[in-house]
Amino acid sequence: MTTSRANSGPGAAKPGSKIKPAVFGRYLLLDRVAAGGMAEVWRAKVFGADDFQRIIAIKKILPHVVEDPEFIQMFKDEAKITVQLQHANIGQVLELNKVDDAFYIAMEYVSGKDGKTLWNYQRSRNEPLPVPMACNIVQKMSEGLDYAHRKKDNFGVDLKIVHRDVSPQNVLISWEGEVKIIDFGIAKAAGKGSKTQAGILKGKFGYMAPEQVRGMPIDQRADVFALGVCLYEFVTGERAFVADSDFSLLEMVRNVEIKPPSLANANVPPEVERIIYKAMAKDPDDRYQWGSDLSEDLQRFLLMQGKAPTRHDLAEYLKACFPADYDRERLRMESYRDLEMPEIPVAAAPAPAAAAQPDGANAAVMAAMADDGPSGSFNEPAHTVPARGSANARQDVTGGRMQVPGRQVTGIRPMAQANVPTPAPVVAEEPTPEKGNTGKLVIIAACVVAAILAIFVIIGVVLKGSGTIAVTTKPSGAEILLDGSPVGVTASGDLMLEGVKSGQHLLKVQKERYLAQTTMVTVQRNAIARLELILDKEPDPTGEVNLKTKPGGAEIWLDGARRDEKTPAILELTEGPHTIELRLPKHKRVEIKANVAKDSKTSHDVGMKPELVDVEIRSSPAGAKIYDRGKQLLGTTPFKYSDLSVDPPFPEITLKYSGCQDQKTSLTPDESQGVEQTKVIELKCR
Repeated sequence: MTTSRANSGPGAAKPGSKIKPAVFGRYLLLDRVAAGGMAEVWRAKVFGADDFQRIIAIKKILPHVVEDPEFIQMFKDEAKITVQLQHANIGQVLELNKVDDAFYIAMEYVSGKDGKTLWNYQRSRNEPLPVPMACNIVQKMSEGLDYAHRKKDNFGVDLKIVHRDVSPQNVLISWEGEVKIIDFGIAKAAGKGSKTQAGILKGKFGYMAPEQVRGMPIDQRADVFALGVCLYEFVTGERAFVADSDFSLLEMVRNVEIKPPSLANANVPPEVERIIYKAMAKDPDDRYQWGSDLSEDLQRFLLMQGKAPTRHDLAEYLKACFPADYDRERLRMESYRDLEMPEIPVAAAPAPAAAAQPDGANAAVMAAMADDGPSGSFNEPAHTVPARGSANARQDVTGGRMQVPGRQVTGIRPMAQANVPTPAPVVAEEPTPEKGNTGKLVIIAACVVAAILAIFVIIGVVLKGSGTIAVTTKPSGAEILLDGSPVGVTASGDLMLEGVKSGQHLLKVQKERYLAQTTMVTVQRNAIARLELILDKEPDPTGEVNLKTKPGGAEIWLDGARRDEKTPAILELTEGPHTIELRLPKHKRVEIKANVAKDSKTSHDVGMKPELVDVEIRSSPAGAKIYDRGKQLLGTTPFKYSDLSVDPPFPEITLKYSGCQDQKTSLTPDESQGVEQTKVIELKCR
């Protein structure tokens, strides 16, 4: 239930890295999508009957936090809350479980982009999302959250779920145009195991409601406030709250100090501005009380505009924004189609105790029958089979198996399948004391029984027969081992193994610098079992490169190709030289030359220097007119001067206000303040 996010790890389709699928419980882990300090998310495949398969996401706890009870409880809470929520606009949790000591959550995999990635893309182009498209996304988010807010348990008791971390990062938009809220990791709910300590703020400061910042009790209206912030940022292309420090940011949130949306984007209609102001009202009582109320207003606005955007429209819009990513994901999904869960060997059980062993001819018959089944350590454990005619054994003629009560023994062919008539029992005359032939009759009867059993042994061996295995390998020159013994090399790509005993056999193919393959093959009498095996090359030696930037979120380009992940990230790269380029909107690009050695671990902590900055001009008093070099009127304070170069020459502006002296100043950016800067000018007034 994820897309490429920050801290992403290596993936199968990314240049420079290769991860082999690995078995994790009943899942096949395909490649890592994201990794944080506490958990990581993997694409995975689950299998079922009749070729059923599905791609899902596995979120599993990292080994070093296995003994962190607080995080474990929060992890469990996320699953227990979300598994109860089944709505089209909420990412579905399928399972909470653990493999060995590692807890994991199996989740719906949503192939697409998160809202923050889409917002960053539009911001880099200085083009906010189209207003109808932004309203459509937030309207779907509102529907999903309203469902969660009103959810009751099986006994009709309100769960009182509050997400507490609603933000563009936590909404996923699929390539099919679906919108899904995710990450209920810090959600507040009745009956939740983990509790928030007093004085601890959970969530992202820029999306918190004022009452949440004040530490007051919160309800669903806190999520409604966050939805308003998301709508503001989608339609304006700007952050709702920006400050130099966390303290200043919290003060802005507490007082809901925002720039009018229409000032940030002149294309924002008055009705949308009204909706934003109501959703972000300082007093919870003045807000929309439920997500459905906000959804209805947004839907009403969209209908008034004519044709509201559909899921298809959103899908096409997302694909147009990220065509290369869409193609890469489509190819990745195709590459997963034929992956299968590898077979896991089962060790053979020890032989039965000596007391259970039959003797004489019966032991020979059963040895011949058992030998007709699979050989090697992949067999079912050996079992003592009752002698033919025993009250504890019965024949399954249709299935060709001998069954023992409580256990089915496979790979054993009943003698009835040999189509040999059952011999009539030998009945000896009852001797009389006068004849004195008792000992002779016993010997004769024993000889007859032994002869009959010997016949069955011979028939079983003859009918068992043999077949042929035809092996083709790519590349050629692979060594073939049958049941652990070398039998030949595919010198020209093919090898015929004739006279192979019918039954199941373990076949292994190996070649230097390629990954070996092991498979079970069933040989039938007078038939050819054909196998075509394609060997994968062993992965090249790799090393790790840890990338961090300040600020984070920089795109990573490796050897000229853009990666899915953004900083901070750990790259698993092949041995040798690589060129890494870091790109962040409005910042200068940074190039890193990395010479990766086998099993090496290197780190790069990069401070991204601004290239273009946005300077907000404020004046005291506010409302002063701003002229470019005293000529062209730019606007009135507060005023935002966008995309100002950090290199000279710098703009010269003049501020004029009735009753005050004209103030001339140069807009010289301060690179230490980042790309969002504020310049306050005090006017001298009479």
